[in-house]
Amino acid sequence: MTPAIRQAIHEHVLLASLELRLREALRYVLLTAALWAEMTLCLVWHWTGHYGGSAAHRYFIRWFLAWFLTQKIPLTFASLPYRGGRYTITSMYAFLNYKYYLGARSVHGTGTTQRGERCSPD
Repeated sequence: MTPAIRQAIHEHVLLASLELRLREALRYVLLTAALWAEMTLCLVWHWTGHYGGSAAHRYFIRWFLAWFLTQKIPLTFASLPYRGGRYTITSMYAFLNYKYYLGARSVHGTGTTQRGERCSPD
């Protein structure tokens, strides 16, 4: 073997080793991020249910989507379904947060809260 061929093989082995290490590091970072996101989501799910009751769990996905699409990705023109109608994400996010922060819970089947407020995002 000539020194040039030996050098080429050595460089190829080093690049392959570096690529393997980078892939492994990326997998570790992605796995860590996925586990963190899952634990955070479960924690928020638990405490939302603790403070907001069963209605909070029922509307958790809509609330989370509304938060994500208004605060992280500004897609304010999109809409979400709610009780047979579709409402803009910004109004749905404000409505779900309003009910959550005030502690108002819907009286089943009446369309109003325990305080007599109307249950509608508009």
